[in-house]
Amino acid sequence: MQYRALGKTGLRVSEISLGTVQLGLPYGVPDKDGNLPSLTEAQSLAILDRAYAEGVNFLDTARNYGNSEAIIGRSLKRRQEEVVVATKLEALSPEMTDDEMAKAIRQSIEQSRRALDRETIDLLQVHNAAEALLDREVILDLLAQARHREWIRYQGVTTYGVSAPEKAIEQGYWDTVQVEFNLFNQQVKPIFDLAAEHQAGLIIRSAMLKGAMTATEEDTPEPLKELHRRAQQLPDFFERRGLPIPQLALLYVLSHPAVSTVLTGVISIEQLLQNLAVSQMERLQPEQLEASKALHIPNPALTDPRLWQFDKLVR
Repeated sequence: MQYRALGKTGLRVSEISLGTVQLGLPYGVPDKDGNLPSLTEAQSLAILDRAYAEGVNFLDTARNYGNSEAIIGRSLKRRQEEVVVATKLEALSPEMTDDEMAKAIRQSIEQSRRALDRETIDLLQVHNAAEALLDREVILDLLAQARHREWIRYQGVTTYGVSAPEKAIEQGYWDTVQVEFNLFNQQVKPIFDLAAEHQAGLIIRSAMLKGAMTATEEDTPEPLKELHRRAQQLPDFFERRGLPIPQLALLYVLSHPAVSTVLTGVISIEQLLQNLAVSQMERLQPEQLEASKALHIPNPALTDPRLWQFDKLVR
């Protein structure tokens, strides 16, 4: 496993890390029968144990991810390795009053500390931070108090689109910014230089588009068949014909030096090992990255999971 700096936090994290929504609740692209991938707690714990053994030292979870925090907490009791855990506040609404927001933040922090069984949360992120939330002083005040009390070490945001992460980076308050980025949705790529300039940790999610790039044709819902068709062409495009599509998707993200870590969600140890193997692979060449711009799909109905209509999304 290769490691990268997480912005200016001083932490070095595995360049491939574990997104853990799948460990806490059914999640992903539904199969032909409408079922979402799901795991037992024993399966989730086995995946975590193997991830630690393979050098993964960064986990991303959230209050909204079902039992994910509690499962992570139980798994870490059995490990001596230093693991950086990032979680997220309960979703906040810009319509909340300051008092309502303060209460929600305090409650969310306490619930996460209890579930994770940790006195201090390594990285606390504002979940789905719209621009209106980035301007709320009450959030910054409460996070400053939490840092002073050593309830959290660092603070970040998870975002959609381009303007919100751009604003967050320029504000300078946030240690990390989490964004969607993949071969078919490259809209945030222009902010990579800005993140590097401000030494903001850049966490990438949705490298495989919530699994839509890697699902079988049979299990791909009709609205996403076009994604499946395009994904099948990727090995030929990059002249890596023997490389599985999940590895190509991760290799593309890791070929950008501004990226601190890419989250990968898995439902089996086999998937985990296949994904982690990418850390040892030669990166794409500059001319390949330049050519890959042509793969971007300027259609949010295909590339923004929030707009997919066939399942219930975790927000």
